[in-house]
Amino acid sequence: MLPVPMSIYKRTELVHPLAPENEYVEKFSQSLNHIPKLRYSLGYDHQKRELCVSLLEAVGCPLTKEEEPGSHRYIGGTLTSNGGQTEAQTSLMNRTPHTVWDEALLFPLSEEERVEAELTLTLRHCDRYSRHQVAGEITLSLANLGVPFGAARWVGL
Repeated sequence: MLPVPMSIYKRTELVHPLAPENEYVEKFSQSLNHIPKLRYSLGYDHQKRELCVSLLEAVGCPLTKEEEPGSHRYIGGTLTSNGGQTEAQTSLMNRTPHTVWDEALLFPLSEEERVEAELTLTLRHCDRYSRHQVAGEITLSLANLGVPFGAARWVGL
């Protein structure tokens, strides 16, 4: 076995955590701790032929110093199928680190359309000036959904 040359090892230096050049790294690592997460549960009513998205809950995205305490958040849902697009959204809730909506998003969807349908859930923020901002989004293929209907699931956005 040949000896490994020392030149392939990278030298690591300790850097003062408050050094100005590390400000970006510090902010980036803090933002990783605040990735928004969304909890949802899917259900399908065979009699009504509709998809139900419930147990809606969001965590993460704390208010920054620049944001107003009166801002709100909501979840928008878009179902895309062979029959077209259907949209629904929750009510506006005061923006807090942990928001729970006691409501469901309902989408008309036939059993045949369900195989090729995609559901997009979008967490949005808005301020008192009606400026809307996307905090995170996830698109789910209902054909390849690994989570059984009725099971609650947390996802990072």
